[in-house]
Amino acid sequence: MSAAVDALDVAVRDPDSGETAVVTVREPRFRAALEAAAAARPLIEALARAGGAEAAPSDIDAALAAHAGIWIGLAARATGRDPAWIERLGAASADALGDALWRTHAEFLSRRVAAARPRHG
Repeated sequence: MSAAVDALDVAVRDPDSGETAVVTVREPRFRAALEAAAAARPLIEALARAGGAEAAPSDIDAALAAHAGIWIGLAARATGRDPAWIERLGAASADALGDALWRTHAEFLSRRVAAARPRHG
């Protein structure tokens, strides 16, 4: 994962109007991060089991797919958009939003995933 950034603007195609919409994706602040960490625990554990930062992209995709509602919820929190609006995004817009979510949540996710990784030995 790359270094975290506070906020990113990402252009997506509005699923309702078809027009380009600029969405700001923000890293969570203290209270929001505490709440998001609790809500995202199953996804965090799945990413940890997949191998964390060393996981294959297909394993990350599988973890996200298995916990799509949590990923969409994180995106909704980060953008202030309704989860149903995010669910209706087209694939290219969803990928762009997901990339921005990874970048703005890099520290939030990486610390928690690393802490959740199984310890051997």
